[in-house]
Amino acid sequence: MEKKYSYIIKGTLILLVPYFVATFFFSLSKKDIPKNVMPLYIPFQVVFYQKWGFFKHTEPFNYRLYYEVSNRKTGAFVARMEVLQDIRKLATREAPFNQRYLLLDVILGRCITEVLNTDPLLLENSQSTSGLKRNGPLRTLENYAAIAAAAYHIDTAGNGCRLIIMQENYNDFTSRNMPPVIKAQPVFEGKYFNFR
Repeated sequence: MEKKYSYIIKGTLILLVPYFVATFFFSLSKKDIPKNVMPLYIPFQVVFYQKWGFFKHTEPFNYRLYYEVSNRKTGAFVARMEVLQDIRKLATREAPFNQRYLLLDVILGRCITEVLNTDPLLLENSQSTSGLKRNGPLRTLENYAAIAAAAYHIDTAGNGCRLIIMQENYNDFTSRNMPPVIKAQPVFEGKYFNFR
């Protein structure tokens, strides 16, 4: 009888250990997987399909998008608007009819990621006062400033605006029961531009 359980345990281990090793291996990013192992990926996905994103570690920070409005002539501070948090609140409040806000959150989030992944020297040139070399994501974020100003009832005539992207760090999952430690630091501060 004891021998029967021994075979069952060994058989289970022979089946499960390779499965969990493959699960761990294929949950790595594609660039970390050697090319000679990639042909095994497709058959493994067909037989043992999983959403591999479940295993991905999330970053312990969020980005915040601020627009800082100042008077063009005097340089006096007018207002500072944080837009992503408001969009997320509206998406929560308007559920299940919130596709507009969810889409807006995705578009702005991707633009932020692209701006932050762009070479700083290229960004410096793209924010020249001539405005001829502006890249797509930066232009999208700058164009949204007028929409945000209208939502906040801020007069755009005679005012300039600049965008600030802040990285807000928070506790990761392992320290979720600890008191929250929120530290915000600017990761991008653009030059002033005119509202469009």
